[in-house]
Formats: sequence, structure tokens, C-alpha cells
Amino acid sequence: EKDVEDMNFLLNEFLDFAKFENETDVPAESINPSLLIKDLVENFSRTDIKIETVGKIPNISFKLKPFAIKRALENLINNANRYGDQILIEKKIEDNFLILAVHDDGPGINESQHDEVLQPFTRLDPSRNQNKGSGVGLGLPIAKDIVEGHGGVLKLSDSLLLKGLCASLVIPIG
Repeated sequence: EKDVEDMNFLLNEFLDFAKFENETDVPAESINPSLLIKDLVENFSRTDIKIETVGKIPNISFKLKPFAIKRALENLINNANRYGDQILIEKKIEDNFLILAVHDDGPGINESQHDEVLQPFTRLDPSRNQNKGSGVGLGLPIAKDIVEGHGGVLKLSDSLLLKGLCASLVIPIG
């Protein structure tokens, strides 16, 4: 039963990945990222995943693809939950970029592995999962594709706030 469950999970993740590839033509809408993050935090709290937020952005709308940005942040939050115990979303505007960063207190990812982990189906040491379920290696590549579709980049770094990983969606706004 566990093998079938794992295969089903893998198949669903692959189908989501393929489905996302077909949604790149969806037009951007004016959305308020603060409201999107607020909704995400509320939704995750229903599954007992607690997320703190820091930072402030103006109460204005930006041209984004809401479903895609939500999906990217969900992937980053799920990774943070898988590898850490604390999750923090940082939101800010810096040098004409909207930055939405997900921090965790997990083991982080060695800088030498940042490029590798952004490739589809790449997973690092499975023992890092700490019994919180294993992914199939599509969360970060999907987030990377989404942010690149917005003209931005996905940056991985050490979290200065929680000492684990910081995965940032960096999106140009000008």
C-alpha cells in the first residue's frame, strides 16, 4: 500500500508539473501580494502549519499571475515545513523588486548544491526529511519556472532570520 501511495504521489506531482507548463500563457492580473500571503497563511494554519510574516510592502496591487505565485509560495512553504520547524515569510520591496522570501530553521542547502536542487526530480539526502514526508524534487523547479515567467529569479541562500534556508522569489516591478 505504501508503494502504491508513493507512486500515486509521484504521478500527481508530475502531472501538476506538466499542467503548469501549459499555464504559462495565463495573463497577469493586478493583485495585492500581502492579501495573497494572508490567505496562504490562513489556509496553512488549518493544517496546523504555523507561519509568521515579517516586512511590509505598500498596500497596492502588482501585475502577477495569482495562481502561479500562490503555487510557487506553497511549494516553498511545503519544503520549509518538510525540513524545518519554523516558517517565516518575509515580504519587501528593494531596488524595484518585489521580494517574497520563505525562511525556515532546517538544515539549509549547501551553496554548492543550489543549482543542482533547482533541476526537476533532484532530491538531496532523503534523511533530511525528518519524517515529514518526502518530495519528488519538483517543488523548487516549479517555483523557479514560475518566478522566471514573471521576469524574476528564485534565489536560495542561508536564512539570516531563522538560520536554515531562505528561498526568495525576486520579481521586477518597474
